[in-house]
Amino acid sequence: MINFVKFNNLVFISACLLGAVLFLSPIYSSLSFSVGVTLAVTLITISLWSTGVVAPALGAVIFFFAATIFSLGPPSIIFSGFQAPATWLVFGGLVISLCLKNTKLDITIVGYLLRFTSFKYFSICYGIFLASFFISFFVPSASARVALLVPIIIMFGEKIGFKPKTLGNNGLVLSATMGTMTPAFGILPSNVPNVALLGASESIKNITFSYGEYFLLNFPVLGIGALIFYPMVIGFIFAQEPEKQFSEISKDKMEAKQKRLLFILILALLFWTTDGYHQISPAWVALGASVLCLLPKVGVLSGKALANLDFSQVIFVAGIIGLGGIASYSGAGAYIAEIIIRIMPMDKVGNFVTFYLVVCLSWIIGVLTTLPAQPSILVPIASDISVACGWSIKSVLMTPVISWSIFPFFYQAPPLVLAVALGQLRVAWVTRMLFYYMIIGLLVLLPLHYLWGTSLGYFL
Repeated sequence: MINFVKFNNLVFISACLLGAVLFLSPIYSSLSFSVGVTLAVTLITISLWSTGVVAPALGAVIFFFAATIFSLGPPSIIFSGFQAPATWLVFGGLVISLCLKNTKLDITIVGYLLRFTSFKYFSICYGIFLASFFISFFVPSASARVALLVPIIIMFGEKIGFKPKTLGNNGLVLSATMGTMTPAFGILPSNVPNVALLGASESIKNITFSYGEYFLLNFPVLGIGALIFYPMVIGFIFAQEPEKQFSEISKDKMEAKQKRLLFILILALLFWTTDGYHQISPAWVALGASVLCLLPKVGVLSGKALANLDFSQVIFVAGIIGLGGIASYSGAGAYIAEIIIRIMPMDKVGNFVTFYLVVCLSWIIGVLTTLPAQPSILVPIASDISVACGWSIKSVLMTPVISWSIFPFFYQAPPLVLAVALGQLRVAWVTRMLFYYMIIGLLVLLPLHYLWGTSLGYFL
């Protein structure tokens, strides 16, 4: 087997060499300096994010430095991510995650839900999947949820006889990981790529979408499809019977802090689900919830708890949005769009085939980068794709969600990468699971999603 770390280094070095060619391209071609250098910086930044050669936040800082040194845009564009609602949504999610961990409300919630699960392997997979999905309504970061859930599920697996690294244990960890990540791509504030798409759409295209319309388009097929088929795939690949039943779930009453936090989360969920009426951004709802969590007496943490927050995801999202802004400002996005549209003649095929071509474009970009970084490439060229295929820009902006829900390689999704590390998962088993689900997605979910979307006025 090829060493993954060495392969990543090879990919990064190749990206740097190609970046050097693009950097020098204005000297020997008609390409403008701003476009050539922007493409070089974009390629190297995305390779940093996709290969994991450095931490994602450090990759964002390197982008900020390079964009500033080469004057690829004004500071208001380069650092636009720090003004974007998406960035503050992640901040709110970090505070909520810290509250869940400190109050142990996450363990209580999972414990209560698992009481209703029988102890056949398929049932356990479905139970964990549903319980993990439930938490995605409250914590707007899949990586944070994975960090919370995986240790709990590993402990649960050991209690019922599945040792770490075994087939059955891997399946339970993947049930939690895919359960808290995949259906949540249909819930606007629940995953980083979702909010990065929202932030890039607002800052670059001045287009926004409410919680309700995003949920209505993406959850009925992609979300419910994941809830039905993913546990089925996991159960098929990883099926083992537990050696003993787990009977040590805590039955203690909820503490006062847990009740206060649960009330705050329910209040936030209420505002998230009704944002089409009050027009308050999901980001400001999350920020308001984090303020309540930190208030003396009312909240569950002291203000000093902010010192324990990991702000790396905030910097990462700000970098993603800033990269998209620079790609749009410099004209690099339009240059990429011209090449892609020339290769994919979307105007010469039927609308259903066009749908698959646009999704395929998202997949290609997704394979070359990570899911959170996709919006920084796709949003700037959305107008050009819209002209080529005849769709509305909003329809084009919604297509990346499909490639997030159905993707072929584990390295594309940072939460899954985290789960592989925390759960000591075998990459070959994870890849097999993704491959099987992708077949179901291509044959079942994509046609259904196309029909559902067209009935709502999208993809036309």
